[in-house]
Amino acid sequence: SFNKMAEQLEQVETMRRRLIGDVAHELRTPLTAIKGSAEGLMDGVLPASAETYQQIHNEAERLSRLVDDLQELSRVEALTITAVASTSRENRIAEL
Repeated sequence: SFNKMAEQLEQVETMRRRLIGDVAHELRTPLTAIKGSAEGLMDGVLPASAETYQQIHNEAERLSRLVDDLQELSRVEALTITAVASTSRENRIAEL
């Protein structure tokens, strides 16, 4: 039982590391687009047009959705950890 729980924790940690890498990539993409657009505007390479500002706004909205998703994931993870701890505690009590 303990070995199984340790194995599950290792799998969760592996998934967590993979998720962090994926999240970093997903956040970097819109940030790069926003930064590139801002630099283009400052350098005069991009026109200060409604279309340019809309593209920047769209990328900011994308970032906002990603952050919202991360917050939701964090809440779900916290609930899951609480449930696992509670189940583990109940199992130990039942073994007594």
